Amino acid sequence: MVSQELIELLKYMEHSTDEVSEVCKSERIQKMHRRICQIKASEKTEVKYMQAWEERLMVKQEGIKEGEKISLRNLVYGLLLRSGNDAALAIEDYLGGHDKFVDKMNEKAGEIGMKNTVFNNPSGLDDDETGNYSTCYDMALLMKYANNLYDFKEIDSTKKIMVETNANVYSWTNKNKLLFSYKYATGGKTGYTVKAKRTLVTSATKRDVNLIAVTF
Repeated sequence: MVSQELIELLKYMEHSTDEVSEVCKSERIQKMHRRICQIKASEKTEVKYMQAWEERLMVKQEGIKEGEKISLRNLVYGLLLRSGNDAALAIEDYLGGHDKFVDKMNEKAGEIGMKNTVFNNPSGLDDDETGNYSTCYDMALLMKYANNLYDFKEIDSTKKIMVETNANVYSWTNKNKLLFSYKYATGGKTGYTVKAKRTLVTSATKRDVNLIAVTF
């Protein structure tokens, strides 16, 4: 049963809270953290999509074209549901630029007790030597904090959404398959990079029991 697996993972986490792993350059799991850094994003706030974001990532993500305008909130949907790294750069640029945004990520990590975590870029990709480091325990703390934020829970638990820009309409389906296959799943974040391999943060609720599991 999935619920028993979650329990076993939590037991493991209790004995590995200080184990810092290079594998924890957990690209898309960082997207939860970026969401926390700007949880009050307005539906009406529009961000102009720039070709430069695609060039920095060397990949086209969700089909949004240069010059399209999309709300900041819908960028977060692209971030969490579709793992849009271009959305991560768009949010970073809009909210003050690279240095300011990364500083806020690390500041928030410290505030919630993530003692073995360092963020160095907005996407979490393996794009430099410094990388992004964390532990399963720290990511569990982050998910616990995030799950107390209504906006985050609403977006993170969404299975499918239609997103409209000034030019197109997109249909995005959540990549977290547990939301479709396990009825108690409430959210989480998938991740993958060449160095980190597959990573996953999962939350589930049954009756009055809330569980969080993190696998690196």
